[in-house]
Amino acid sequence: MTSLIWANLNDEGKKIFGGIFKEGKVPIMVQSALAHSGELGDLGEVKFHMVNLALIDSHTKNLLFQTLAKRFDIPINKLQKEVMANGLPLRASLVSSIGLDRRVL
Repeated sequence: MTSLIWANLNDEGKKIFGGIFKEGKVPIMVQSALAHSGELGDLGEVKFHMVNLALIDSHTKNLLFQTLAKRFDIPINKLQKEVMANGLPLRASLVSSIGLDRRVL
């Protein structure tokens, strides 16, 4: 499945997720083209985009969950339950731009 909208990672985002998203593109929800604001854990109020997990293959999802579990020092199964229940935010500060497939226009 091809994403109609994606977030292009900036240099900081590539340092964290570049090994997972080799092209630096993360599929995001269409409703998330404009960053949302909200509380994200210890970070407080931040702007973020919601990752479109349905468009990420299982191997990439597993790498993503392993990376996040290690980064936040939480058990992977707890992380997976949280993400599956609430979605996965991608901080806007890790994004340089948003890309749109012309079919969205």
